Amino acid sequence: MDKRGQFYIIIAIIISLAFFSIITPQNRVEETILFQDFNDVSLNYAEEAPKVANYGIFNDLNINSLLSDFTKDFLTFAKQRNPTVELIYVYNNGTSVNMKSYLSETTVVETENKTLDLLGSEESTINNINLNIAGKDFTQQIPLQIKNFGDEFSSADFPSSKNIILNVGGIIHNFDLSSQGPELKVIIRSKTGSIVQIYKTGSSQVFPIIF
Repeated sequence: MDKRGQFYIIIAIIISLAFFSIITPQNRVEETILFQDFNDVSLNYAEEAPKVANYGIFNDLNINSLLSDFTKDFLTFAKQRNPTVELIYVYNNGTSVNMKSYLSETTVVETENKTLDLLGSEESTINNINLNIAGKDFTQQIPLQIKNFGDEFSSADFPSSKNIILNVGGIIHNFDLSSQGPELKVIIRSKTGSIVQIYKTGSSQVFPIIF
């Protein structure tokens, strides 16, 4: 079995163990609470994702692809319990930065050298479809998610920067990327009614959504 095959077996085990630790309560009364525990889900991702990066480093694999695949699998599990969970991560290897957004909106990214708009893979765009039926032209508007157009629209790569600022939904997140070694930063978000819960690497906060 090649290294990539071994990796996916390991990832399946990691995800299973991560969610087993979240959803195995002492009794049935606690089960629902633990299923909805945003902090537990967030901390599990924050703890397990760096292990995926380390695996890639030690086995000389494409870390960007590994993190993307792991995150997709992780969100598939997480959304079964909380459909509103979404995230964006920043991976810095010391020379270059890779970002991937699984949010439902555009993130404004500011570095020392550039500013860019990063689309979220869960974000929808309205597209016009032109039809000709019985000699008559019709235009139909159809919403499509950005992920249907490929990963390149919701990911970005650029040279390492000592600092990066993310504007997500009007909330500013500042990340220090001055470390010489590989590092992974993440923002995880969940919405419940008028409240949005946010986990940022190193902290967890709750914000009211302003309409």
